[in-house]
Amino acid sequence: MLNDNILSGIRVLEWAEGVSASYCSKLLADLGAEVIKVESLTGRDSTGQRGPFSREKNHSDDGGLFLLLNANKKGITLDPAQPMGRELFVQVIKKMDCFVEDRPAGELDKIGLSPSILLDAQPRLVITSITPFGQTGPYSHYRAYPLNTYHAGGSGYVLPFEDDYPEREPIRGWRHSGEIESGITASLATLTAVFYAMGTGEGQRIDISKQEALMNLERMDLGRYPNDGELLMRAKRPFRIGGKFHCRDGYVVVLPVQENQWQGLVRFMGNPEWAKEEKYRDEFTRAEHAEEIHGRISEFLASISKEEAYHNGQANGVPISPIFDVSELLGSPQLRTRGFFVPMKHPQLGTLTLPSLPFVFPEGQREGYAPAPRLGQDNERVFCGLLGLPMDKLDELRKKGVVG
Repeated sequence: MLNDNILSGIRVLEWAEGVSASYCSKLLADLGAEVIKVESLTGRDSTGQRGPFSREKNHSDDGGLFLLLNANKKGITLDPAQPMGRELFVQVIKKMDCFVEDRPAGELDKIGLSPSILLDAQPRLVITSITPFGQTGPYSHYRAYPLNTYHAGGSGYVLPFEDDYPEREPIRGWRHSGEIESGITASLATLTAVFYAMGTGEGQRIDISKQEALMNLERMDLGRYPNDGELLMRAKRPFRIGGKFHCRDGYVVVLPVQENQWQGLVRFMGNPEWAKEEKYRDEFTRAEHAEEIHGRISEFLASISKEEAYHNGQANGVPISPIFDVSELLGSPQLRTRGFFVPMKHPQLGTLTLPSLPFVFPEGQREGYAPAPRLGQDNERVFCGLLGLPMDKLDELRKKGVVG
């Protein structure tokens, strides 16, 4: 089994409504951190209302997105906007190493939970704030959907990567890709700060702008404009040879950028005579005849399966990858061998299959995940067990609507 003590002893408090912050703390939970999710007394965070759902009735516990993002976490209900709730929140913070949140910029200050107050209570605390445009700047108080931040980050401008449709409007990638990327960025920054705090005892606030995180993915394209005055578009990408090609049973992506990769592609195609022509002698002349080359590649790949193309192409040093649907991913021998998909036993839904960490360690992989917490299921464990509140005090707070 995976050594789930990699982050053993690290406690994380999460107060999040969206995908990015939840995924950030999920990665920490999957590495062994104890993550406690704060939710409203009135119901689930917004991801709980998104499918897929297992039953006709859209019960929040059944939302596939919520189940994925919150596996291996504990859950409490608390209203930090109330004075007593705010005091209790600070008491919980004193037991934490990290606090991951995605409240609108400035909201923590308004309710008396500013980073300075939290750091006074817990000096080694790492506060990770994830917002669409950061805590400062001209857009910091703008509201934004993931669609907005995705395009503001520039990714939509270079999609779709299809030379046949240079005039097509920008599009967004698959549903939560931008949010997941922002969460990964936040988790890496958080871990860096945690390790720093472990060595120095000094906490800090990390300000994650989703727009900035996504702009980093397109840094090569974006950097061309201020440095070279070149504005790249979908129809004018730096790599002219390659792209998506149709196989007998689906699609593959081929990108032979370097000379040795081109030579590998030629070997893969059986060293055809046309590849020896002078006009294909180097990357510059090949770029001038990209349309012809793409036609040759298309003709060759159309007769074989994408698995044949994938394995035989890579055996020749060609950067090539099949495009899988979900059922094909679940059946992938490579993903099964590395234990990427893991079972999770849910009390109502039975055993579900979830994707695990996007990386592995020499010790192996988890055999299963704990299900996402029910609303307020760990109130007694956290408030009484961790903080030491008497049960009658907890009951009093429940009656006052401070906790669930």
